[in-house]
Amino acid sequence: MKNKDCFSQNLTTQQLIELDACTGCGECLKFCPVQDVTGNPAISPPEKIRAFREFIKATEGLKARLMGPDKIDSRLLEDFTKAVFECTTCGACGQHCSVGIFTQRLWPMLRKEMVKRGIGPIGDQAKMPEIITNTGNPYNMPAKDRFSPWFPDNVKVENNAEIAYYAGCTGAYSAQPMVKGDVIVLNAIGDPFTMLGPEEEVCCGFPLFISGQHDMLEDLVKRLVGGYKAKGVKLLLTSCP
Repeated sequence: MKNKDCFSQNLTTQQLIELDACTGCGECLKFCPVQDVTGNPAISPPEKIRAFREFIKATEGLKARLMGPDKIDSRLLEDFTKAVFECTTCGACGQHCSVGIFTQRLWPMLRKEMVKRGIGPIGDQAKMPEIITNTGNPYNMPAKDRFSPWFPDNVKVENNAEIAYYAGCTGAYSAQPMVKGDVIVLNAIGDPFTMLGPEEEVCCGFPLFISGQHDMLEDLVKRLVGGYKAKGVKLLLTSCP
């Protein structure tokens, strides 16, 4: 049985293999925008992986299993948290990784571990769960304004249809020309489509996922799936990542 304080319990088998697979070659540093700006190898992808491997070794390695897990210095955990949250999660390191580590999914899971331990997230990200609960979006904008003023008056949205469009929070509140173009094109195609109302179309949960705050994800997904299912939707089109 794993120690309840172990560092690997939220990782998949593939991710554990990926942690071991990193050779520390540093090839990814050439493509990392954070390294471009800071030039700080302490927050580089290989160093984050090395540090997390040490956490696992100290709490789950052979010595830990025989003699009990070591206590991780709180300063090391805080330094690691700062490093893993300074990442932009752009995925460039994984895209150019010589051993194919899928870092864009690995970093959120390492963040999740720090959130579980009460050390992360950093800054205003910690406010997102409350904001999404209250407004349905991470931008703290009124739900009633989700489709206003960008939604065209001449675009017809059916109450029920097999096709649905999900605008998403970023499109609805800060990339309005994109989502406006989407619904104009859908309307021009002529196939009937539906949408959830401004109070029903809530955040998909991606900002929470990427910041390691996963507690609300299942409820958000079920809420959206239930809404589309009630409208008879079989095909969902979305502009949200």
